[in-house]
Amino acid sequence: MRVLIITNLYPPHGRGGAEVVVAQEARELRDAGHQVFVLTTKPFGGFSSLLPRESIEDGIHVYRFFPLNIFWYRHDFKYPSSVRLVWHIIDTMSPHAWLVMRTILKRIAPDEIRTHNLKGIGFTVAYAVRRAIARRRADARLHTPPRWSHFLHDVQLVTPSGLLRYHDEHAWQHRGMPTRLYRALCRYLFGSPPVVRAPSQWVWNAHRQYGFFPNSTFELIRWYTHEHILYSWQSKRPVRFLFVGQLALHKGILFLLDVLREVPGGTCTVHIVGDGQLMEATRILAREMPWIHVHGHMTLAGVKELFRDTDVLLFPSLAHENCPTIIAEALRHKIPVLASSVGGVPEMVQDDMNGWLVEAGNRRAWKEAIQRIVG
Repeated sequence: MRVLIITNLYPPHGRGGAEVVVAQEARELRDAGHQVFVLTTKPFGGFSSLLPRESIEDGIHVYRFFPLNIFWYRHDFKYPSSVRLVWHIIDTMSPHAWLVMRTILKRIAPDEIRTHNLKGIGFTVAYAVRRAIARRRADARLHTPPRWSHFLHDVQLVTPSGLLRYHDEHAWQHRGMPTRLYRALCRYLFGSPPVVRAPSQWVWNAHRQYGFFPNSTFELIRWYTHEHILYSWQSKRPVRFLFVGQLALHKGILFLLDVLREVPGGTCTVHIVGDGQLMEATRILAREMPWIHVHGHMTLAGVKELFRDTDVLLFPSLAHENCPTIIAEALRHKIPVLASSVGGVPEMVQDDMNGWLVEAGNRRAWKEAIQRIVG
């Protein structure tokens, strides 16, 4: 079977857990004997980069192109909000992405299409898929239309940034007329894929609340299990904490460092893995606490090596999260998680079973939770 996966980022390009999930899905389909194709983006490299170029990567056919816009999706943090606003408008209604998608569909003729995060590749990709399927159904002379499923990694269809900060859910940027128009356009472009998959009930409910996917079948996909990790868990002294994630404000890294200032020295060590716009600020603050070690970006294999010397994973996010990949990985390795109670996280972490839930941004609650763990 010919399977086409469409995603905004694909290794070696990445920004979070979504790319890890997509790459794993592609490998599993390949190993099952399917012919796998991936359509994704790349940085601008001259006018030739506007056309999709095929390469064979680990037995997978990968088509990369630069979607015509002001900048590449991965570079959004470099630009002010006014420029990003224009970028979002182009990305949402991109005729270039629509043309590329039509070309790829004709070239590959897939039996199955799986869309993932499309912010940055263009939401008109979804419309091109929807229209191609409709045309095939309407013309009996054509082959059976491909199966289509969409995977929800975040809330990028609900709000342009894809971020809902805790306690800011009803802020103007999420409720105002521009965002309402944005949602209406996204609902039109996506319609109702036959199947919508997600790793949390929360993210599905967040979309249904705004009228998305009225005729879609929802499939809850969970890649973790609930085990009573704390039943036999024992930490070493000093306690070894690990933070893995984007060094960005909404991930709570600066909030975490502020809390750690009040933790007595010698009671714990903290390893910070990740990169982002707050890398320099993180390094500067960490210098004040010699028991904190900043590693920068690491591969998943490198993170798994660190798991061997980790007692507790810290997840202090200040925004609602879907199903963080790093939490799933920690639970697989039987590492308890101290996490913000946001989004779909409470579906993963259960108090005094496989971790502890704390109110996001509550400095006192986080300080007390860490102090209880370090004793």
